[in-house]
Amino acid sequence: RLALEFSRLTRLPMAILPTPHTKRGGPMKQSPNAAPRFVWLGGIRTDKGFPAFAEAILSLEPELRSGCIEFVIQSNLDSPYDLETAAARDRLKSAAFPGVNLIERPLSGEEYTELLFSASVVVIPRLLRLFRSQTSGPFVEALAAGKPVVTTDGSWMADQLKRHGAGVTFKDQDPVSLAAAMRTLVQNYEEFRVRAEQSSEEWSNIHNPDRLYDILHSAGTTMKGL
Repeated sequence: RLALEFSRLTRLPMAILPTPHTKRGGPMKQSPNAAPRFVWLGGIRTDKGFPAFAEAILSLEPELRSGCIEFVIQSNLDSPYDLETAAARDRLKSAAFPGVNLIERPLSGEEYTELLFSASVVVIPRLLRLFRSQTSGPFVEALAAGKPVVTTDGSWMADQLKRHGAGVTFKDQDPVSLAAAMRTLVQNYEEFRVRAEQSSEEWSNIHNPDRLYDILHSAGTTMKGL
C-alpha cells in the first residue's frame, strides 16, 4: 500500500523491502483449559491506541473475573509527556482486575521474545490516521510466530490479515468494537490458532534477514552492471 502511494506521488516505480524479522522459537503449546493470553508488545503511546485498549479491558471485567481471558501488557511509557496514556494506565492499575499483568519497564530482547511466544493473541490497535499504510514490528513478528492478531480495520495490517494471516479487526479508536473483537477470538480461539500457525511459514519466509540481504545484494550487482 505504501509503495503504491509513493508511486502515485512520484510517478516512479516503488517497492517495499521485507522487514528482517525472524521466527525465533515456536508457538506456545497451551493447556486446553488455559485462558487465551492477550499480549501487548513494546511501550505504550496514545498513537499506538493504548487508551482505547485500556477501556476495552475495563469492559471485559466479567470475562476477567471468570478467568476466561488474560492480559500481559508491556506498559512502560514511550513518552513521559503522554498524559492520556499515563491516565489510561492508571485507570487500569486502579481497577486491579485479576488476569491483568502490567510490566512497567522496558524489556530486554530475550524478555521481549519470551513474552511474544507466551502469547495466545497479540493486540496491535494502532490509530488509523497515523498507521493506515504503515507496518509494525510486533505485527510481523506475531504472524511469523504463528500468533493471531487484533488490529485496526482499514489499515495495511488489516489487509494482510485478510490475505494471509489470522485475526480480527475492529473500528478505529472504538473500545466497544475492540472488546467485541477480543471476545470473538476467545470464543473461536482454536480456529484462529490453527490458521495462524498455518500462515506463519509464509511470513517467516518473507520477513527474514537472509531475504533482505539477497534482495540488496542482487540490486547492488545489477547497479554495478549498468
